[in-house]
Amino acid sequence: MKTLLVIPPRIKSRHRDFALSYSNPHIGMACLAAALRQKGHEVRVVDAQVEELSFAEVERRAADFGPGLVGITAYTEQIEEAGRTAQEIKSRNPAVPIVIGGCHASALPRETLEEFPTFDFLVQGEGEETLAGLVQACQDGQPLAGIRGIAYRENGDVRVNPLRPFLIDLDSLTFPAFDLFPLDIYRSFHRLSSKSINLPSSTQRGCPYSCLFCYRQLGSAVRAQSAGKVIEQLRYSIGRFQPGQIVFFDENFTFDRERTFAILAGIQKEGLSVRTQFLCETRVDLVDRELLQNLRRSGFSLISYGIESGNQETLNQIGKNIKLDRARAAIRETREAGIKTQANFIIGYPYETRSQVSATIRFALDVDPDFCIFTIMTPFPGTRVREMAERGEGGARLLSRKWSHYGKHMGMSYETSALPRTYLERLQTWAYIKFYLRPGKIRNLFQHLRFRFLPYYLLHQLEVNLRPGRRPG
Repeated sequence: MKTLLVIPPRIKSRHRDFALSYSNPHIGMACLAAALRQKGHEVRVVDAQVEELSFAEVERRAADFGPGLVGITAYTEQIEEAGRTAQEIKSRNPAVPIVIGGCHASALPRETLEEFPTFDFLVQGEGEETLAGLVQACQDGQPLAGIRGIAYRENGDVRVNPLRPFLIDLDSLTFPAFDLFPLDIYRSFHRLSSKSINLPSSTQRGCPYSCLFCYRQLGSAVRAQSAGKVIEQLRYSIGRFQPGQIVFFDENFTFDRERTFAILAGIQKEGLSVRTQFLCETRVDLVDRELLQNLRRSGFSLISYGIESGNQETLNQIGKNIKLDRARAAIRETREAGIKTQANFIIGYPYETRSQVSATIRFALDVDPDFCIFTIMTPFPGTRVREMAERGEGGARLLSRKWSHYGKHMGMSYETSALPRTYLERLQTWAYIKFYLRPGKIRNLFQHLRFRFLPYYLLHQLEVNLRPGRRPG
């Protein structure tokens, strides 16, 4: 069956996260496309965000292809665009079934189908086997009740089938179908390579940690590809696409130390680090000097660490289970190994005070990574922090149930009694100013942004600072 997979357009407005220069082919869509193609289906991908397509242009692409089924993915802040995309496609072809997937749909399956009548089906969790089964059932006219992991409409009601067990053998998956993406227009976030092509890689799924702000769509048990399979996939991707960078999207790339060393040995043996650079993210307590030095020898040029707060009491409350001394040491040891660092922080936790947020900004300045991201807490569906906000626990408050307000930089969905929204946004702006408007850091700031979208952000910040409220000190 002809299947069209769509990443919906982004509507630029002052209440959306400003457009970042960081963009990769969507790893989830690439895996879904590969799984469908392996089953003999004809697949086409439309990434309307990176191509900057309008809704009408997406509809024309769909009409030209003539799919028997359309799959759309969306994060929470994108779900309204996904609904509008489905509406546009159905305006030309009302009979085409449309499937929604992604984090938001997985967290709220029944609510999503009830809220957006243009979605006919919904896929929860991992999608490779579930979507392939749904496409086959639609093609053959088979009943839907036996397909685990989907939700659908039946006689005016929403039916949610039992979840599908997570895939254990990740080695059984075929290589992501990056050839279906317009690779020449993606641009790397950190621009650490002169080559333009930037590819993602996903080698493990699941996270055993329980931070209150995270929705674990892929479960809590870590499932990983073997080191040999990882090297085979890297060899294929580098040989065929010649990327300047490969970004490992595993939540904790170095989780299994023995496996990590085996992957690095394979990279070195194959000479892959001569042909591309690697980026990854992990925890500060999952690295040490020996591992970092080996990562550098294997071509890793940047590591992103989720430190999340510069206050130990806050770290204990949110379930991060790391120590600030270890975070400080990890940044220093990574720098000494010759690898660039990025530190990620969130402000606005339940129970957090103004002095604790100030401590986070001071800590970021003190440890001095190459790049720093400051986001405002966002109560995404399926997270503990959303449950706390619903109850008002720790002073947390939901300000909006409009999903387009759930961006991490320019959203307006959440505040706490101690940290009103206006104050949070001013603190965030102040954190970026303090961190980046220093010698050696200004150039790094503009690696984060697309200049032509900067006015959206500046107008939003002007509006924020004209609101009444105390300025951060």
